[in-house]
Amino acid sequence: MEVLLRFFNTTTLNLATQPPRANNQSMPTVIVWIVRHGETYENAAGIIQGQRDTILNDQGRAQSKAAADALAYVPFSVAYTSELKRASDTAQILLRKHHRNVTLYSDPLLKERFMGSWEGTRGVSLKDKDKAEKRPPWDGEPSPVFGARCLAWWDSSILPLAKASTNPNISRNSEVHVLAVTHGAYIQTLLYNLVAARSYRGKELLGPSFYNTSISAVTVEPGGRSGEILYVANIQHLIQPGLTDNPDVLEGEDKAGKEMEADAPREL
Repeated sequence: MEVLLRFFNTTTLNLATQPPRANNQSMPTVIVWIVRHGETYENAAGIIQGQRDTILNDQGRAQSKAAADALAYVPFSVAYTSELKRASDTAQILLRKHHRNVTLYSDPLLKERFMGSWEGTRGVSLKDKDKAEKRPPWDGEPSPVFGARCLAWWDSSILPLAKASTNPNISRNSEVHVLAVTHGAYIQTLLYNLVAARSYRGKELLGPSFYNTSISAVTVEPGGRSGEILYVANIQHLIQPGLTDNPDVLEGEDKAGKEMEADAPREL
């Protein structure tokens, strides 16, 4: 696998890649770059969004442009996004500047966790015992169901790419780079489930907060039988004036995702 990560300065993460090389396998290696959506007005106000269809604010658009520059040198073959507007708008910004020819697919499986009666409430100010203990609301999407949905997207969209490709736009014996734009709790839950239920390597990397437009990367080995988390929640591209603040600090939309660290299913 040829993925060379180089930090040229403190403001932009340049993911410099060489042209894909043969990996001496009949099937490609897949690298999935997973990006959380940019900041929304609700993020800034500390409001739990869940599956509410909210939009980016100016900060979120600026964060997305910075992430686009960070990912400029990744040769994406395909891109996927949650159908919620805050994610799909982030994905379009990511692709518009450097990857105009990449096809973007919207997938309902990538939507954020349904948070029931928590949606529209302030995650920080309420003193609800369940929120304090990071349990999901009684009328929200149950943890096993949410975890299974995350893996269902992975199995249907990512694993087939690691097998002998019938897509003429994806050559065999190469690396296939995939962009996925989704949500904080979703990313956290997906990564924990890949480790717990699929035995992916990289468990020691889990734990950071998933700030808006943070970038994570997972590699899937040829054939799709195993994989590794390369890095989690990188925000190097945000280390510049005006982009470092993240007001929700995982206390709102992504709060319930923290429970997956302790509650990740062993088998789904």
